Amino acid sequence: MERTHHSMLQNALEACRKGEAVHGMKGASAMMSLQYIDIPKCFVIDWMHNVLLGVVKALLNFWLGSTHKDKDFFIGNKISLLNQRLKQIQIPDFISRRQRGLEEHAHWKASECREWLIHFSMPVLSGVLKPYPLVHYSLLVTAMSLLTKDVISQDEVDLSEQLLFEFCRQFPNVYGVTSQTMNIHLLKHLANFTRLHGPLFCFSCFGFESMNSYLMKMVHESRYINNQVSFAIAMSKQLSNMLDHFDDGDSDTKHLVNQLGSKVLLENKEQIYHTFAMGKEKSLQRTDPVFRLLTSEMQVESPTAFLRLQKEVNIYHSEGYHQAKTRNNYTVAFMDGDEEEFGSILSFVRSGHDMYAVIQQFETRHFSFDEETEMEVQASNLRQYLQMTLCSHIYHITGQKDRKLVRVEHVKKMCAHKCNQSIKVY
Repeated sequence: MERTHHSMLQNALEACRKGEAVHGMKGASAMMSLQYIDIPKCFVIDWMHNVLLGVVKALLNFWLGSTHKDKDFFIGNKISLLNQRLKQIQIPDFISRRQRGLEEHAHWKASECREWLIHFSMPVLSGVLKPYPLVHYSLLVTAMSLLTKDVISQDEVDLSEQLLFEFCRQFPNVYGVTSQTMNIHLLKHLANFTRLHGPLFCFSCFGFESMNSYLMKMVHESRYINNQVSFAIAMSKQLSNMLDHFDDGDSDTKHLVNQLGSKVLLENKEQIYHTFAMGKEKSLQRTDPVFRLLTSEMQVESPTAFLRLQKEVNIYHSEGYHQAKTRNNYTVAFMDGDEEEFGSILSFVRSGHDMYAVIQQFETRHFSFDEETEMEVQASNLRQYLQMTLCSHIYHITGQKDRKLVRVEHVKKMCAHKCNQSIKVY
């Protein structure tokens, strides 16, 4: 039965009369007196704590914890192999934190759990985790990859809800009845909150957590903490407004005000994004194989080649840029007509006012389970999900196509890349 605002009010009143919880309601809240509050719709589930720090860490404990070494899902004796696979994944710049080894999973931050869940876990676990737990886990990965997209359709929300309900229904069959925690139950409500409020990143705690470090810098002693924070924010706001009253030539004073101003207060200024070449440009020689990819009109424009490009907030580099040793900003998704394709940027070319990426295009196919996994799961109640395209954001690289000249406007995003696999990243 779905909770409504009225039913929750009635449960709260009954709990007050009985002095005990009624359907999870322990009593009344002052916020219930606000007429514009719809309790079951306004109090959302934070996926950072519920899914990442809750469900993901619980699953890691099941798989790797020594207390479960007699279970079918236990893989704690294969951590070396899992870490080896994990280290083979080349990540782009926007994944801020390099993944630590699985032996440190208890200390992973929420961002590490996020990258593990959405991008890394399925390629790493495939062929290691037993078939039934693996396919069961893929339901969670698929659902969360959809609910965290920048743009999500109603059909995708419905599919995510179906997958999460099945994940929860089968959870005790895989991990035992006592494993059914509140975090597992809350997964069933994520799709509905997405219908109400948009993708999960719209109402997660990630943004608030990232501001904690700034708030900490405002506190200098243990007394009157509220006053210290309020004063610091007020002063920062005033200093920010003072900048408009200085002369253009008073640069030293402006610099001092900027230094004193707090980074906590981010002004709502319009962002102006540009696309431009980075580093030195060299003339493209006629003997260069790339030159033959250019049209005759482009060849007479004195084309130049370069290794790095900034597009909006992202910096792409080519395979020939050797200073980036730990990051892969050249495996990308791009549009070829109406189709999304994948490839590796070999170099960039400027011809006149236009810029292009020279891309070695990949042959790809959607992620799929191996034959042994499919055969074993065929006899289970998860077999219907083998007919779906699970983990549709993950692709296998099966070969290479021809090199292609792609306008930089058609390069859409960077991808993490693992041996013979490409992981599409949002």
